[in-house]
Amino acid sequence: MIPLKQLASITGFGRVLLLLTALLLPAPAPAQDGYQPPQRWLLIFDTSTPMQRWLPGTTTELQNLFFSNLSGELRAGDSVGVWTFDEKLHAGRYPLFTWQPQNAADEASRLINFLDFEHYSGHTRFAALQPLLGRVIAHSPRLTIVLFCDGKDKLKLTPYDDGINRVFDVTQADRKKVKDPYVVVIRTQQGKFVGATVNLPPGSVDLPAFPPLPQPAQISPPSPAQDLSGPVAPPAPPAPPLVIVGTRVLTNADEIKKISGP
Repeated sequence: MIPLKQLASITGFGRVLLLLTALLLPAPAPAQDGYQPPQRWLLIFDTSTPMQRWLPGTTTELQNLFFSNLSGELRAGDSVGVWTFDEKLHAGRYPLFTWQPQNAADEASRLINFLDFEHYSGHTRFAALQPLLGRVIAHSPRLTIVLFCDGKDKLKLTPYDDGINRVFDVTQADRKKVKDPYVVVIRTQQGKFVGATVNLPPGSVDLPAFPPLPQPAQISPPSPAQDLSGPVAPPAPPAPPLVIVGTRVLTNADEIKKISGP
């Protein structure tokens, strides 16, 4: 993992896998033993004109992801949706499907065939993903968004946009040279963003970990001997934001600005 302040010194694609991970969360509650909430996956493909030239790299990466079950995190029974976009969003062109690992090769073949026959035109416009993406996030207990794109627009969708856009800026020449897309992974839980990574194929894709889910509140009636008439103690102050950039963990906003640059 590489601090953002070192990105400008990257030369020679293939020597590094650039990973940006950011978590903006208070300290999570303990996980519920054995509980696995339903998972939703949304694969979003940029079909702007430049992406047609990068289609071989996109399809190769897609095959790698499917055959690895998305780094082992795509489970049997998970739902997988597919969108495409350029200057407009094209949702509903590819049917929602339920993941079964034994069908990985067939699912990859069908999706690659779909992408081969898509119409590639216009420019990348991330704004086209809203407001529909916001509604999907709000109604998904756990959602993983895997975005294949050319990075030629400014992302304005997540709390991590500044860092992601900085990666786009300083690695654009490498992407153009190798004709491989960016693979941006964004995770949300209970309607909130919980992490993001920017990945530069070829190579493995890193998925940010989901935080533990809060346990259901245990509410017990007060005993008759309790005195509830006294003053109520003020709530504890919230924990400072936790931001992980490369290998440094920061909680101070000024330090975060220093490592991320102006």
